[in-house]
Amino acid sequence: MARDELLKRNPEMSESVIGNRARVVALSAIKFFMTRQDAKKPIEYNPQESLSFDGQTGPYVLYTLARTYSLMRKSDAKPNEALAHILATEKEKALLYLLAKKADVFADSTAHYSPHILVQYILDLANTFNSYYHETAVIQENKELESARLALVKAVNCVLEEGMFCLNIETLQEM
Repeated sequence: MARDELLKRNPEMSESVIGNRARVVALSAIKFFMTRQDAKKPIEYNPQESLSFDGQTGPYVLYTLARTYSLMRKSDAKPNEALAHILATEKEKALLYLLAKKADVFADSTAHYSPHILVQYILDLANTFNSYYHETAVIQENKELESARLALVKAVNCVLEEGMFCLNIETLQEM
């Protein structure tokens, strides 16, 4: 199913690339689906729901990560976190707020043996980033603002990568 979904999106992709990406997407779908709920509650696995690229799924987070990598590859500016003070939109503030909560969320998830806490945080961060991405031009003529925004994108990328690593979910730089 993951292979079919990827082929729909990228019909020109080689068989070896599609095979590796399908494996990563399929495993992310299963692992993310199983950890997004409180383990004390019954889990009913739905393969089609878990493989969706839209919604509360591992493939959705992988797609978000691929988007961050794409932005960082496309820009010739260097991320500059020292310029964070010029980030002023509501979405930028929301992302900064979520990023600031990372240590507490990771600690809470670990202390309570509750990966679903981390999963919900990852989903909140991915949702907020995707909303930001659709409303905001990261790459632009104002290179200072682009550097600040790229630093934000890089921070989101790092936290999503770390979260997926903690859940033992492999990621992709391209979908």
